[in-house]
Amino acid sequence: MGQLLTIFKPRPVSLATGILLVLLSITQIAHAIDEAEGDGSINAATTPLLEEVAILSRTLKDEGSQKIIGNLENRISHGIVTDSTLSLCLATLETAQAQNQPPAVWASLSLLSELYAQSGDFKEALKYQKRLTDEVNLAGIALSDLKSADPNSKVVYVAAISILGVSLCPLLFVMIRSSYRKKSLTKFLRHQKEEILRKSKELEEVNAKMRVTNTQLSKTVDKQTTELKNAIDELDTFLYNTSHNLRGPLTSIMGLENLAKVSAVDDTAIKIFEQVSVTINKMDSQLKKLNKLHEIHSNRTAHTVIDFKQIVDSILERYEHLPSRKSVHISFENHLTSQYISSPTMVEIILEELLENSLFFTEKLRADAFIRVEISQKETELLIKVADNGLTIPYGCEDRIFNMYFKAINSAHGNGLGLYVASKAAQKLNGHIRLQSDEQQKSFHVSLLA
Repeated sequence: MGQLLTIFKPRPVSLATGILLVLLSITQIAHAIDEAEGDGSINAATTPLLEEVAILSRTLKDEGSQKIIGNLENRISHGIVTDSTLSLCLATLETAQAQNQPPAVWASLSLLSELYAQSGDFKEALKYQKRLTDEVNLAGIALSDLKSADPNSKVVYVAAISILGVSLCPLLFVMIRSSYRKKSLTKFLRHQKEEILRKSKELEEVNAKMRVTNTQLSKTVDKQTTELKNAIDELDTFLYNTSHNLRGPLTSIMGLENLAKVSAVDDTAIKIFEQVSVTINKMDSQLKKLNKLHEIHSNRTAHTVIDFKQIVDSILERYEHLPSRKSVHISFENHLTSQYISSPTMVEIILEELLENSLFFTEKLRADAFIRVEISQKETELLIKVADNGLTIPYGCEDRIFNMYFKAINSAHGNGLGLYVASKAAQKLNGHIRLQSDEQQKSFHVSLLA
């Protein structure tokens, strides 16, 4: 009993005063309930914590405690929950215990529980919540012991009850606000969960529709791709068969034309047959290029070691009949230090089309005309360079010369397919061709994957 009186330090009061204090406590609790229900402050995370800080400020009056409490209030009002904030709370708890201030002890324990919960450490939060419950229960047991020890000391008992009621008011206020806040949060979370479930269901329905649409689209794309591939194959077969079938009669006409030139004695007839020969050769050249496009599309030849010198010599031999072949100086340089393995058909198509272009554009030009073929390697690229000092490409046509049937010079030989065929063959080998041209010379640079 003496210990309890030391804790609460009661003064002699009348029974009416004790009852008045209890009524005051009930009034404060009712006001807290109305405030929590009415102003929506339960949604503010810091308001209950600041109320507990206010209890500490009213209870612990010494200068050191007031400084700690001020620092704590500043941190909580700005939402700063760190180890330093928790250390300040522990300091107020130790001070409250040393000064025998139960309201301050309870407020400190409540603060620690709330702050640990906000930081996500629910184990520590539960520990301090249990300590708070134990402290309140101990106070209740102490009052019970006081009554049984001295039943006639009603004044002291009523005073103790009154002081405990007043002390519990701030705590009950905080607990009520916290309870309403938790209820509100639970309702909000339940609403959010229902909204998420509804959205999830809608999303699943949309995904199901998208899966069906994607399946149908995939089938449509596969069908159209197959149809397109079949159409390309049919067109390629038609192109090959047509060019092959046309070359048969054309070859026969070429033979008859040569026979007629030998038999003819009239100069006029000979000139006419020469013009016929030029026309037939142009048609034959175009059919050969169409056949090359078929070879590029359907090329399935095995890759072997490329003999660039042999390919160049073979091409030049086929163009011995051109006047420029005899007047132009042709040089070949191979700077490779290792063997190059690729499709010989594609490499030959590239070199033949570029050499043909150079031979055509050096015809009837100065006697020092030249064509240079250089083979080299740079890192992972094989480089083929074909340069000449014949007619240059007009400015602005550098990119378009690789288009089908494009002629940079209208009076030039050919049908506008040569460079197009060469670029397609380079693409087949994962490469490309570019042109460099100035007033003195032009050069084609082929880059292939080595």
